[in-house]
Amino acid sequence: MANIDQVATQQIRQYESQLKHIDDVMERASRIRSENAELNAELSAELKELAGHRGELADYIEELRDKAPFEWMEEGGPMVLWDAVAERIEELVARIEH
Repeated sequence: MANIDQVATQQIRQYESQLKHIDDVMERASRIRSENAELNAELSAELKELAGHRGELADYIEELRDKAPFEWMEEGGPMVLWDAVAERIEELVARIEH
């Protein structure tokens, strides 16, 4: 069985992978926005807000690196925030594309 440090390292890698996915989807949304001048200010504002949340997630990963693994694993990690931000970004892209 893996020790707690190995599990923590694996979780951080998973969070980094999910952050990369968020980056990819946000890049897609930004590209679509720049190609479609008719997109309204509300969608642009939402994308900007989500970019702020993405920054919070990146900061959280850095905080996890500074904490003892057992501390943050007991807290449950950032999965609820990950899921909410990822879902909103994907919904935004779907609205922009259609």
